[in-house]
Amino acid sequence: MQHSYGTTRECGKLLDAADKARFRRDMNLSSAYFEQCIEKYPFCCEVYFRKSLLYYETDNKILKLRCVRQAKMCQPNEYFQAICDGYEEEIMGRLESAIEHFEKATRLTNSNFYHNNRYEAFFKLAFINMNMKRYEQAITTYLLAIEENETSAQLRPHISALCYNNIGCCYQELDNLGTAHEYYQRAIALYQSYILPRRNVVDIYNQLGRYDAVIKESKKILKDVDDNYTTKLTLMDIVDANLHLNKFKSTKKICERLKREFPSEYYAYLVESDIEQDVYKRIQIIDEGLSKVREHQGISELLLTRSDLFEATGQTEKANQDLILAQAIESGMLGRCD
Repeated sequence: MQHSYGTTRECGKLLDAADKARFRRDMNLSSAYFEQCIEKYPFCCEVYFRKSLLYYETDNKILKLRCVRQAKMCQPNEYFQAICDGYEEEIMGRLESAIEHFEKATRLTNSNFYHNNRYEAFFKLAFINMNMKRYEQAITTYLLAIEENETSAQLRPHISALCYNNIGCCYQELDNLGTAHEYYQRAIALYQSYILPRRNVVDIYNQLGRYDAVIKESKKILKDVDDNYTTKLTLMDIVDANLHLNKFKSTKKICERLKREFPSEYYAYLVESDIEQDVYKRIQIIDEGLSKVREHQGISELLLTRSDLFEATGQTEKANQDLILAQAIESGMLGRCD
């Protein structure tokens, strides 16, 4: 019988496949791998713990807590008990308490089972330090996590790539863009399918005003990305870069794609209206956006823009109506407006 906290080689492969799919932003495939693991190994605490990481993207506190508590019900060993306790405290916002549990986990070295997973304790410890803006301490601890991963019996390159990416984030927060770029490139070299460091490189190019590089790298990302969220953000990066380069024809083309693939995203309507010279066509574009956008902030932004356009064409009454509606939405007095 499978021990409640152990993982077979097959389970380990499924968990790694789930992680790799998550790094490619293919959350549906990652979730499917976790479901396979749960079906075959329903008492393996590591499966539930690793599944909880799926919900970082949406910051779904309830689902993260559910996974961690399911892991704790599997009677984990001392190491994973400390990891789960720390993660539960982290989710609840009790970060100092979480640090105590993760530090305890880093000191547990008396079992072979811990060896392939010890990086997790250092990684979680570093992650909390990063969130608490203790960037130098986080960098040091991420390097320890990399060392634990790379000296374990089962090397996981994507885990080291994740740590290198987060070290890059720390250096970027410290305004050391050159070193940040270096660590992002290390992450990419280790795991080319890992989208996040490639997006972070684009962010650095934006900060440096290298807009041609933003467009070039973003187009490469679009060829590899699977999920809609990253596709949308990457297209928006291209639009912003084109605007800085005054490439209005290219901007309009990407806006049309955004409207086609993400019709409820208000950003494309605002940009397309802004680069249109005919004020009445600009109003038509905003009208189109108001007929499709559902998110309150987007509706408010579109109404404020149309209010300015109405004012510019002498339609003061309509301008005032849009302004009042936008203010009502922003104050939470109205829901959906048509």
